[in-house]
Amino acid sequence: MSNWYSQKIPHLLHEFKTDLDHGLSSQEATSQRGKYGNNELLRSHNRSFFTVLLKQLANLTVILLFGVICLLFYLQRTIHEIVVFSAILCLHVLWRFIQAGRAHSQLQVIKTRLEVSVSVIRDGGVLKLPPSAVVPGDLLLLKEGDYIPADARIVEADALMVDEAPVFGTTAYTQKTDEEISTPNLPPDKQSNMIFAGTYVLEGEARAIVVGIGDQLEINRSNKRTPPMVDLDAEAEVQMGLLYDYFRIVGVILGVVAIGLAFLLQDKSAHWSELLFLGFGFVVAAIPEGIALTSRAILTQHAYALLQKGIAIRNLVNMERLSKLTAVCVDEVGNFMTEEVAVSHVFVDDRLVDRETWEAWLKSRDGQISDEIDDATISMALPDPEVPREFPLLILLASRCASDTNRSGMEESSTVADVCISATLNQVAERIGFDLERYDESFTKIDEQIQTSERPYKTVVFALQDGKFLKLMFGDAEAILQTCHRIQVGGNANYMSFDQKQLIHQAIEYLSNSKTQAFAVAYRNANTPPPLEETQHNMTFLGFITFVELGYPDSKQTIQSSLDAGLKIVTITDRDRNAAVDIAKELAIVQDKHGVVTREDLAEFSDEQYESIVNRLLVYCRPTPEQKQNLVQHLKRLGYSVGFWGKSPLDLRAIRMADVGFASAARSSHIVQHRAGCVVLKDGLGAITNIMRQVRESYINLRSSMRWLLSCSLAQVLTLIIGYALPHFGFFFPALRDLPMPLTLLQLFWVHLLVSLIPLMSLGYDRVRGDIRYSRPQTIPPFLSQADFYDMLLRSIVIASMTIFSFILTSVNTDVTLQNPHAAAQTAACTTLIFGLLISSFQCHRLFWESVFQRIRANLPLCFTILACIALHLAIVYLPTTQQIFGFAPLVQEWQWMLAFCAILLFLPLNLTIRRR
Repeated sequence: MSNWYSQKIPHLLHEFKTDLDHGLSSQEATSQRGKYGNNELLRSHNRSFFTVLLKQLANLTVILLFGVICLLFYLQRTIHEIVVFSAILCLHVLWRFIQAGRAHSQLQVIKTRLEVSVSVIRDGGVLKLPPSAVVPGDLLLLKEGDYIPADARIVEADALMVDEAPVFGTTAYTQKTDEEISTPNLPPDKQSNMIFAGTYVLEGEARAIVVGIGDQLEINRSNKRTPPMVDLDAEAEVQMGLLYDYFRIVGVILGVVAIGLAFLLQDKSAHWSELLFLGFGFVVAAIPEGIALTSRAILTQHAYALLQKGIAIRNLVNMERLSKLTAVCVDEVGNFMTEEVAVSHVFVDDRLVDRETWEAWLKSRDGQISDEIDDATISMALPDPEVPREFPLLILLASRCASDTNRSGMEESSTVADVCISATLNQVAERIGFDLERYDESFTKIDEQIQTSERPYKTVVFALQDGKFLKLMFGDAEAILQTCHRIQVGGNANYMSFDQKQLIHQAIEYLSNSKTQAFAVAYRNANTPPPLEETQHNMTFLGFITFVELGYPDSKQTIQSSLDAGLKIVTITDRDRNAAVDIAKELAIVQDKHGVVTREDLAEFSDEQYESIVNRLLVYCRPTPEQKQNLVQHLKRLGYSVGFWGKSPLDLRAIRMADVGFASAARSSHIVQHRAGCVVLKDGLGAITNIMRQVRESYINLRSSMRWLLSCSLAQVLTLIIGYALPHFGFFFPALRDLPMPLTLLQLFWVHLLVSLIPLMSLGYDRVRGDIRYSRPQTIPPFLSQADFYDMLLRSIVIASMTIFSFILTSVNTDVTLQNPHAAAQTAACTTLIFGLLISSFQCHRLFWESVFQRIRANLPLCFTILACIALHLAIVYLPTTQQIFGFAPLVQEWQWMLAFCAILLFLPLNLTIRRR
């Protein structure tokens, strides 16, 4: 049905069996879900098992193996040889399938965690649900920045502005209303009382009834919708894909050249199959099998590891961007300061009580306080002389008056910690022993006056159960103190002398600072409802409570380690200059006030002035959206790679300008979370530094893994090239004249399996153990630098040389009268190559602060996999059945130089990319 916009609200309520106050019942919601199914946007068809499996066959190595098997059948080779090649083929396909499936499942888990929760009314309460759980008839509660999960008819709207670009492809923002429309056949983009799934609330608030989900959604039918964002490939994936293509082309060229030279320079009577297998050998040796797939799998594995630590990466390209980050602009709340407050000091009964005293009293109590309401006040007896008699009364009345305090009632200078005052007071009141539900029934609010900048306190009038009335004031202690002429001491309301007022004023002034606020309670009992305006007559000062904002305990240490690591921290705060300077000094962000700037200061700077000092400005007080965007732009001009922490839709421009956008899953709006590349699931600046440490070191490990895999291919190619050239030096060295190739085609596939396939399952599991101070920001692009290519070339030359030396030494010392005199030499060459390539992985991955043995322990799965590969190879070498199939011979004295070569290789300083800071 497309005319929901013209339906009357009562008709919609009846149609979906819902209610504006209570929403759907749980039973009706279950019924609707069974009828309409899940709410899915832009439904994509999952690839079938066989589709994924067939995709793995489109690979050059797999095609070569299949071709070799067909040739073996044609040449009528032994069934054992055919079975071995078939098994290797199956392992190749299975490995590719497992790698692709694991990466896909991990990305799906990350995608699920990135889903936002929407607010709906069900059974009279507000629930947070995933968008897929919304059903027709649900009542949506929407505010600025919220995601709209379904097509819905607006019931109430307050200055509602919606971005409908995802559905209709327009960049214009649309004003929405709750007015009824009678015009027939309006197109969806003209229906001003409808909102559509996939869009976002930019301004205002609304309530709306869901009328369409799933296939009924306009976004699933519209041909004007904005195409979904395409995930960019990481530089590592792009470069590895190009290198794979280059190596594959080089391998094919080398294979063709080898066949041609063999045909021209050797006996032309050689069987064509031998020449073809020779060419296949060069192609197999040159292919860095699965390097592009492995790079993606490793990136995905590290992104999944970050998810376990509370950080969700939206796409893999952000892993690279995070690894090169050098500056981050963060919000004070959620990184340095929590949104929680704690009761510090309490002034009541003309006495000041510190936290230790009243906490000790609470811990010493065994039973509940007996509480009751009488004509004047609440009375209770306290056995501890250290705690004033009126302390519980002060906490109770403050909690009743603060229970309705919300963000909208706060003045601009208030911090977000104000909204937690009510919860903190309720918690203390419950610890005292008050039954707050009972007092909710006993205190009936009949009138209220919210606080403003001119009157920084809240006034509430309650009707009590005995028919009398209680007027309470709660807010800024200094302002309330000035309105009171009486003070309660010892249960009596006495006249407040000038000296008493001065002493209380000094106590408030002494306890108040940038992190502490003092809130006072004043009251008045009356037989008739007292007028709100008469605030300066007959009010009694009961006392004041100081609330201290709680910070993260490790913030200062985290900031220091970040600065040591070359990560610039820029703080954005809602405080005024003086408060911001105090907090920044306490956290060691700045040394003096010159590093703090306000929005007024920024407005006076010219572009040239700002650019000259932006590197010294570390704290920004209440900057405008344009100033935030300007901050990111100027930092990037200075060469920084910038991350920006966003909260509201006003931060979207700065997020788009930054290299990486950060959002808090708890505090940032839905649209900011959607546009951010990194969603932080837990609070504290430590979460960001954990990202930096994990990503920087993980990216170093990824680069090392790719260098190792490419070194393996280069070493195999060089081994074949040198081995191919050896017989041509027979004129100078007669012992080399009759040498065969160092490796047969089957042995090459065996090396490929043990070195370039099985160990790849364990790459990406390195433990991140280094300090962030030792991990440099990465320089990308390029993913692999010139030093990396020199490193690969040197390592491959050393390993190929050791392999050839082992091959020659074994060949020279082998009895030529044996049935297969070259089997031992080829076995020694194959074993040296396998051992050398596997052992070089530890050397290639080693970081500059690690010893060889620390590196071995850093990735135990890889260590066990390498040991398993070595054991498997030794089994193949020494089992009589497999010796004949693979062309191996048992090794005896050859182990002397083979093990010596491997030990030398393990400790050789071949890692040219290691640089100490």
